[in-house]
This record gives sequence, structure tokens and C-alpha cells, in this order.
Amino acid sequence: MAVLEDLIRAIELWLRIAKEQVPLIDLNLDPVLLVPAIGGSILEAVDQAWNKELVWVRILAADHECHEKLWAKFDAATGLQSKK
Repeated sequence: MAVLEDLIRAIELWLRIAKEQVPLIDLNLDPVLLVPAIGGSILEAVDQAWNKELVWVRILAADHECHEKLWAKFDAATGLQSKK
């Protein structure tokens, strides 16, 4: 996904659509390390209806699972995540 964003950004700059290059990384955020395999990271996904599901990180189809179940914005004030 990052490669696609870099490619789009490069094309925009080349076509002069974007006037200045804006960094895509927020340096105020802490990194998250997801460990695949047995004994790896287990995350709890909660949807808007408060249905909970355990999600194991795995290499096969990891990008799809991450976008489908875990892509959310964390609100530190409430301790909850919301879908974008």
C-alpha cells in the first residue's frame, strides 16, 4: 500500500498537481509491531455493532485481513477505535 501511495505522490509531483511534498508519516504516533506465526500477535477486532472477533496476524492474506478487520482510528480519550 505504501508503494502505491509513493507512486501516486510521485506522479502528482511530476504533473505539478501537488505544489509541495507532504510527509506521509506522522512522527507523533508510536509504531505497532505485529508478529505473525504461532504465538504471534492476537488482536481483538470490534465492529460498530460491538461484535468482537479475534484476529491472528498471518502472512497469507495479511493485507486483506488488516484492511477488512483492523483498519481503524484509535481514540486515546475513550480507548476505542472507530472505522475510517
